[in-house]
Formats: sequence, C-alpha cells, structure tokens
Amino acid sequence: MPDLNPFRLLPKRNLKEVKRNRYLTEEEYERVQKSVFEEWHSVAIEVLVYTGMRHNQAIQFRKSWINWDAGTFGEISLPRDVVKGKREPRIIPLFPTLRHTLEDWCARSPGDYVFCHWSRVEGDYVPYRSFSSMWRRVRARAGVKDVRIHDLRHTFASWWAQRGGSLLTLKEMLGHADMRMVERYAHLDTAAKHSAMEVVVGKY
Repeated sequence: MPDLNPFRLLPKRNLKEVKRNRYLTEEEYERVQKSVFEEWHSVAIEVLVYTGMRHNQAIQFRKSWINWDAGTFGEISLPRDVVKGKREPRIIPLFPTLRHTLEDWCARSPGDYVFCHWSRVEGDYVPYRSFSSMWRRVRARAGVKDVRIHDLRHTFASWWAQRGGSLLTLKEMLGHADMRMVERYAHLDTAAKHSAMEVVVGKY
C-alpha cells in the first residue's frame, strides 16, 4: 500500500495557489493568429482574448447570447448556468474588432452554437468538447508553448489594465466576486498613471 500523500493532511487553506501572470503580448498574439490551421481556430482565440471568457464558457458560446443592439457595439450576456458560482448573468461589451469578426462568422456558420461541428451520431451540429487540442497545436506553431489556454483570459485582463481600463469594471467583466482577484493587474495600469500625471502637471 503506498504511503499517504502528506499534502492531503494539510487543510486546503494552507495550500496557496501560485498566481500566473503569463499573457500574450500583442506581437505574440499576431503570431498566434498567423499560426492557426482553420478559420474557427482564429475566431475562437479572438473570442477568448477579447472577452475574458473561461474555456468552458467559450465552448458553450451561443449566438443567442449576443445582443447586437446593446450599447455601442453590442454585448454578450453569459447566462447564469454557465457563470462560475451561478451568480447573476455576466455582461461583456463587444470590442469593435470582435463584433466584426462575430457578425461575419455567425452569418456563415450553422446552428446556434458559435463553434460547432457536424455529428453523425447526433445527426446535428454539436459544440466542440474542448479547444485544448487545437490550442496546443497553434501555440507550438507560434512558439508560445508556455502559454496555457487559461492565459488567454489573463491576456484580456492584462491588456485591459495596460490601457487604463477600470479594475472595478474588469472585475464585473471577468465575473469575480471581489476585487482581490483583479488586483494582480493593477501594476500594469500605466495608462491611467500617465493620465493622472498629465492632470497634476497641468495644475502647476
């Protein structure tokens, strides 16, 4: 009988998660997009990077979740049953570039799932079970093997903070319960710091 794993004797609160800060730079993102094997790969990666969706949410992504008329460029409303913790539905405003991509893709793809394939067993279009295999192939081709698929969510958050986006708004868009989960991106908020400096300098 194998010895008992000593880590199982520790309370879970003592096992601290190591926070990853790996995200794609804009140059790496361009390399990734040039390394896709199929068109849907490109669209799926763009959705993950420009929405901050979790992997399991992107797999289930439905066209009916998109409100093209909301706000300036439209929005995605993640229903409560796919939101972590089953809190209130999560609203994600669309970036202009993503709206253009989704409008074109959704007009040409079948069914209600944004990402799907034909199943002979089901006799219908069904969603992919995972994007992991696709991502492993693309990231290897792009030379970013250390970037996990969940790091595309970090990419969304990091780019948002780098451009001076509100961390409070980021918390809501990522679907976190409190601010502690987004405070790791605060050091990237250089745009807001420079804007604040311009205001202060203008008063001298």
